[in-house]
Amino acid sequence: MDATQDIATWIGQTLVTEGGDRVGVVDGIFLDEDTSDPEWVAVTLDADSQDRLVPIIAITPDGDRLRVTFAADVIASAPIVDLSVDINPDEEQQLYGHYGNILSGDPAQEVSTRTYRKLGH
Repeated sequence: MDATQDIATWIGQTLVTEGGDRVGVVDGIFLDEDTSDPEWVAVTLDADSQDRLVPIIAITPDGDRLRVTFAADVIASAPIVDLSVDINPDEEQQLYGHYGNILSGDPAQEVSTRTYRKLGH
């Protein structure tokens, strides 16, 4: 099983903070359109039942749940993106800004051309 298939099993799992506080449930994975690498996880928040994107690099499996390095309020304050369509470069730039450019590579050079599609679409 490759990494994308492994990460696809995250859909439906609970996301918790490092302290164990429940954030919400994973309901989608977004892939880089050029590389097909998984980059973003869509999470339905317990606090407001809305989806937010979280960088996949900040998430690790922990038994039957997933642990994220960000606090719940950081995720809740992330830019809201329309997840029914691909994530466009402008939205990606907003997300990078919010999460502090933690993704691999040099986001400043990549932001203008990268788009993401939801796994299975």
